[in-house]
Amino acid sequence: MECPTCKQDWTGGTLTDMGRKCALFVCKKYPDNVELKISALGIKRDGIELSRTSSTEKRKCAAEEVLSAIEESYSGEELPASVLCEKMDSHFMLGDIAYDRNDVEAAIQHYQYCEATARALDHGENDIEMMRIRKQIAGARCTRRGEGDRAYYETMLPFSRAIFAKSKEDDGEDNETTLGNGYNLAETLCQLEQINEAKELLVDLHTKAHRVLGEHHNLTQDIKYLMDEISTSRVD
Repeated sequence: MECPTCKQDWTGGTLTDMGRKCALFVCKKYPDNVELKISALGIKRDGIELSRTSSTEKRKCAAEEVLSAIEESYSGEELPASVLCEKMDSHFMLGDIAYDRNDVEAAIQHYQYCEATARALDHGENDIEMMRIRKQIAGARCTRRGEGDRAYYETMLPFSRAIFAKSKEDDGEDNETTLGNGYNLAETLCQLEQINEAKELLVDLHTKAHRVLGEHHNLTQDIKYLMDEISTSRVD
């Protein structure tokens, strides 16, 4: 969701509040349009997820609210593609929450549902959404095997590289999603102590984020923080 004046995405409490108001408006104005209602609940969920101010329990409730609405509205019926997407996104969020709570088995189950749904929606293996899902499954399985942090990040690295490359190809190098995927790659490189490559990538990302998103955008600040954190690190 973005500001109509400056075209920047809303963040923090504003994002959460606008997502909530969007859902309330749609549910009141169009009570019989089930597909639109679920889409609005998805916007509310995404606002809570992206705001950075929401508790884990609030995120969990938002994802479960979408799933409950789908179950109530489409019990036993074939789901439209847009509703399948909302269901997949909710399961992905619940997978992340389960993983953060060390419930790896539950996380894998959520991610595997996402993988099956993505295939049903004709996402190919090289589709960025499918790569994101497979990355989470691979990481969770690595954790389940108890292979340790280094093995986890080594598992993540090829996925992070592929997602960043695909994002640049699909969305362009200056796109916010691309910059975020680049930041995720840089974090993984740092964890593996590949500091030279991480620094080079972060400098490029910061230049683009500062120009496109502005100095005070959350992502620009994250990139700058990581740059500063590794500025005195030894090189690889």
